[in-house]
Amino acid sequence: MSSSPASPGPVARRNPIVYVAAGCALIAICALCAAAAGGAYFYSTKRQVARGPNVPSIEYILDATARMAQKADGENDTRLNVARGVLAEIVRPSDPAVTAGLRVFGTGAQAAACSDTSLLVPLAPASQTQISTHLLALTTGSNAAAAMSQAMISAIADLAPLSGKHTLVVVTGGADSCSPQAGQLIEAEAKKAGIDLQMFVVGYQVPEGDGTAIQGLVDATGSNFVSADTKDQLTHVLTTIQTFAQDSTTTDVTGVMATAAAAVGTQNVVVPGTPQGGTPVAQSTPVSGGTPEPNKTPVRGTPAPTAVTTGSGSGGTGQTACDHPYWPLRPGATWTFSGDTGDQTWTISNVTGDTSNAAAEMQFKVSDTTITFHWTCSPDGINSYDFGSVNTAGSGGNVSFSVVKHSGTFLPSADKLVKGAQWDSAYTLQTSIGTVNVTDDVQEHFTAAGIESVTVAGQTRDALRVDIASTITVTGASGPTTINGTSSYWLVRGVGPVKFVSNFDNSSSTSTLTSYSIP
Repeated sequence: MSSSPASPGPVARRNPIVYVAAGCALIAICALCAAAAGGAYFYSTKRQVARGPNVPSIEYILDATARMAQKADGENDTRLNVARGVLAEIVRPSDPAVTAGLRVFGTGAQAAACSDTSLLVPLAPASQTQISTHLLALTTGSNAAAAMSQAMISAIADLAPLSGKHTLVVVTGGADSCSPQAGQLIEAEAKKAGIDLQMFVVGYQVPEGDGTAIQGLVDATGSNFVSADTKDQLTHVLTTIQTFAQDSTTTDVTGVMATAAAAVGTQNVVVPGTPQGGTPVAQSTPVSGGTPEPNKTPVRGTPAPTAVTTGSGSGGTGQTACDHPYWPLRPGATWTFSGDTGDQTWTISNVTGDTSNAAAEMQFKVSDTTITFHWTCSPDGINSYDFGSVNTAGSGGNVSFSVVKHSGTFLPSADKLVKGAQWDSAYTLQTSIGTVNVTDDVQEHFTAAGIESVTVAGQTRDALRVDIASTITVTGASGPTTINGTSSYWLVRGVGPVKFVSNFDNSSSTSTLTSYSIP
C-alpha cells in the first residue's frame, strides 16, 4: 500500500483530510443506497400481514389473441405491447399486501381455442413483481378465437375461495367470440361463487361492433365497461381502477366510473343500468352479495396517475430486473435532494439487460463531485454495486474505487420481504486518491423501523423507514481508524428514497427529496 510523502507540506497535510472526507462521504452514500434497499423490507413487512377478511383480491385478465398483434393507432407498437406495458407499470408498484393474480386468454397454450385461458400467476400476496415480469414476456397467439368469457369464468373460480373484496379487471382488444351466452355464463358463475365482486372490462381500441357486444355482456353481468382509445386514456383508467381495487373500505364504483368518464369521454363508459353515453348511476350493485357503501377517498399513498410517467413500447421504459417496485432504476430516472450538505442529483444514465439479469449505471452529483455507481440486478433483487471513477475537484483529480469483497443483497425481491426483517451487509472498498491508498471495511446492520408520513415534493405520502447501525474501519497510511454511525432512510413505493438522516460520530446530515422524474 502506498503512503503519503514523508516530509510535511501542504500535500502531505491535506491527504488524510482528503481521503477520510472522501471515504466518509462515499460511505454515507453507500449506506444510503443500502438503506434505501432496506426500507423496502419494512414497507412490505408492515403491509404484508396474514390475510384477513378485509384484504382485497384482484385478478387481471389480458387479451393475447391474434387481434392484439395489430399495430395500435397512434403508437409505433402493437396493441398487446402497449396494453401489457401499461398494465405492468401500474401493477408493479401497487400495494404488496393485496392478493393479486394474472390470467390470459388466446396465447395458444390450450389446444381448444375456445378454452384457451391460462393462469400465469396464481393469486397470492406480494405477487406484483411476478405479474409484471410475466406480462412483459407475453406474446400474441396465432388463433383469432377469443375465449374472454371462459377466462372470466375461470377467474371468478380463482377468486371464490378468498374472503374480502374481489375485483376482476379485464383488458381486451375486442369481444368474446366463443360463447353467445357469455353474459349468462359469467353471471351464473358469479352467483355460484357467492362473493362480492366488481368486474371491469377495459377495451383498448375496440372496434365499434365489438364494443356493442361487450356492452351486452355488461348489461347481463352488472359489470363496468370503459373503452380507451389511446395509451394515456388506458393508463388513467387502469390507474383509477387499481386505486379502487386495493382500497378495502369501499365497493362503490361511482367515483371510479366518473373518473373514467373524465379521462376518456362519457360516451366510452358503461355502468350497469346506464345507457351508452348516459350519466353514471348513483351506485353500482355488486354481482353477488354485499351492499354498496358510499364512495370513499382512495387509500393515501396510492400514486396519482401523473406521479410516475408510464413507459411505452414493448414492455415499457426501463422494465428490467433493475426496475424494482421499491426503487425503480430506469434509464432517465432522476431524483433531486436538498439538505445541509448541499443539493444532490441522482440520475440513471444507462440500463442494460432484461428481467433475468440487468445492470444500471447511476450518476451521483453533489457540489463539485460526480460519482458513478454500477448496480447489478436479477429476479432476486438489486444485488450489488461497484464504483467507476470519481471526479472531485477538491482532491486535485480523479479518485478510483473498487469494491473487492461484498456479502448480501441490497434490495431483495418483494416476495422475500417478511415482517420484522433484520439483515446485515458487509463490503470492502479500496480507494486510490493520488498516491494515497485507503481501505474501508464496512459492516452494516439494518432494522425495519416503521411507516411514517412524509411530505415529498408537496405531497404527503406513506413512507417506509429503516434504521442502520454502521461500523467503518478506515485503513490508510496512518493506520486504522474506526467510525461509528447510525442512519435512517425513508422509501416511497414506486418513487424510491425520499429522505435520509445520517449521524457519523460528531457529524450529521439530513437530505429530503425535492423533485423526481421516473420515465
